[in-house]
Amino acid sequence: MTRYKYISYIILSFAISIIFIWVISYYCSDSPVNYKYDSSLHKYVQQSDTLIKYRSEGRGNSFIGKYGVNYFSDISKYPQQKVCIWGNSYVEAFQVNDTEKIPQVLTAIFAEHNYSNLIAFGVGIAGQSVANQYFDIPQYEQIIPSITAHVIIIPSFDDILPKARIVGDPRAAAFLAEPYRLEPTHWKPTNQDIKYFYNQYGIYFLQKPLRDMSNVKMRFSPRIKEKPPQQQLPVIAEETYKDAWIYLLTKLRAQTSVPIILVYCPQVPFIKDGKVNLKDPNRNFIKDFAEIAKLHNIIFIDVSDRFVESYLKNNSLPRGFSNSRPGSGHFNAMGHSIVAHAIFDFINNKPDVIHAN
Repeated sequence: MTRYKYISYIILSFAISIIFIWVISYYCSDSPVNYKYDSSLHKYVQQSDTLIKYRSEGRGNSFIGKYGVNYFSDISKYPQQKVCIWGNSYVEAFQVNDTEKIPQVLTAIFAEHNYSNLIAFGVGIAGQSVANQYFDIPQYEQIIPSITAHVIIIPSFDDILPKARIVGDPRAAAFLAEPYRLEPTHWKPTNQDIKYFYNQYGIYFLQKPLRDMSNVKMRFSPRIKEKPPQQQLPVIAEETYKDAWIYLLTKLRAQTSVPIILVYCPQVPFIKDGKVNLKDPNRNFIKDFAEIAKLHNIIFIDVSDRFVESYLKNNSLPRGFSNSRPGSGHFNAMGHSIVAHAIFDFINNKPDVIHAN
């Protein structure tokens, strides 16, 4: 073999390897999520007219339209009355296909039951919270006509607790204590141009190595890396929960004149120490929260019993996928369906509440 042929084989092998990796990553890796500033909403939302492929948990394809709204290219153009489903990654729901998400399942149920003038749409960004919805509801009402109800998905008890300081995801607005207050997020996403490039050409396999390289720090003298001291988040006393919820729900209720529906979806059933647990450990606190919501003319739906009933009947869990831990993580298609049916059953029993007739 001549030196020229040897080099040619190396180049060819390298090219074939790159093509193979590119094809596999295109179909088996998560596509990057691009964000763009929306001047009408005064915030960053997922870039419109993009398709998000998600494979690391579940397997879903999601189309993003204007205003960060899933499935609809421009929800403001639809003449029907609209139920807005709010949440974080549980409403963003990249883990399942569009037609399996709560808003689309709910819209399909509306059509089946002759609520022809009613559709649902979802607004969700991973990491956000009820505090974000407090700031976002008036903005969306200004640009999307005929919103007849706001449904806020609460997938965790922690989502309704105040924090002693700003922690966690920078995309989240803050519900803070001492004193109680709501503070907006000033999050600005980075590296959007390179993420757009990844999406444009489907070269998802470059994401992690390039991201890791950007975090590499060079040093020329040996030393032991010291971990910074952990900042402990002070625990909010349980006896202050009610005061915090009165503040939160008073502020939220003042943001809109249309009905607000809070849907509590705790992680039940859940698996611990090899056993399936059917009771929400926060159920007593949630009863207090539900009573305070009622006093503020806010509707509260607890989906816990439906999750448990579905498990006992079908021996399947509302969270988890074939490529993730059963009973944990995000809603699977069955979980989305259970939540959507819980919302519909309330609307169907009390259609006048949201003027659904």
